[in-house]
Amino acid sequence: MDFGVIVALVIGGFILVGVLGIAVRLAFFACAALAAASFLQIFLVESSGPLWLAAIGGTIGFFLFGALLGRPR
Repeated sequence: MDFGVIVALVIGGFILVGVLGIAVRLAFFACAALAAASFLQIFLVESSGPLWLAAIGGTIGFFLFGALLGRPR
């Protein structure tokens, strides 16, 4: 299994968990770490389609979960 596919599955799981309202803070930091790691690998090592998907998914998740954490309760 390609590294990018594994990363995409992991980010999909974190987004699912975040949408369900469980562990949003954990998903926020996981998305930030995933986006940073994916972009570093893209720019420093190789550029592949699944890595771009993981980087974009991590970035979207980062902003999505950041918005969920910042809203008033």
